[in-house]
Amino acid sequence: MAGILVQAGAVQWVFHDAFTVGRPEHHADVALMDNYVSNRHARFLPEDGEWFVEDLGSTNGTWLRASALNGGLRLRGRVRITQGDKVIVGRTTLILVPL
Repeated sequence: MAGILVQAGAVQWVFHDAFTVGRPEHHADVALMDNYVSNRHARFLPEDGEWFVEDLGSTNGTWLRASALNGGLRLRGRVRITQGDKVIVGRTTLILVPL
């Protein structure tokens, strides 16, 4: 299974399995100090060689800025992500690079 590189500002993480984004006190894999991020905000998961993201019922939503879209798309259900897509959680932009 191919991994994914996740970048938020100057910080980077590499994952090969499913991971969550949220607040540090709730042990998220990608722990963000962002007041607009929910405790368990979003989940990223690999499936059949591709990566997907889904919102976990966050207060402020999870947004996808894909190169194929003009503007952004608020996630409703699971959405496939591709190279260079940006996922916005709270006020934090995550840049995604499949490995």
